[in-house]
Amino acid sequence: MKLYATLLAVLIAVPALAQTETDPAKNSETSADELSNRTGSIFFSDESMTTMRTGDEIKTQWSTLSVEDQDAIRARCEEMMAAETGTETSTDGTATAQTDTGTTGDMGYMSDAARMGPICEMVSTY
Repeated sequence: MKLYATLLAVLIAVPALAQTETDPAKNSETSADELSNRTGSIFFSDESMTTMRTGDEIKTQWSTLSVEDQDAIRARCEEMMAAETGTETSTDGTATAQTDTGTTGDMGYMSDAARMGPICEMVSTY
């Protein structure tokens, strides 16, 4: 019986000891990949994420996204707009020259301006 209690205690404690990723750049890439994978079906009707859904379908699906995912997509749209203009907004609200678009790694459809452009236009109205 003591063996089972010990085994049970170990099984309960192991998840608490799991380590999380601490490299912010890697976390950013991973979360962008994950976001692209989670939200791709909202905007695209095919697995390759090249055929966009209709505006009505996207609007209906948009409401099913979490607020965090909606905010992340809007933030990506803002990054892309800043990259197009060559500026970014600093913490004090002033525009500064942008030297890096911040897109590293494969972020799925989110790294493709041709696919993100129409999405950004649509979600800016929601």
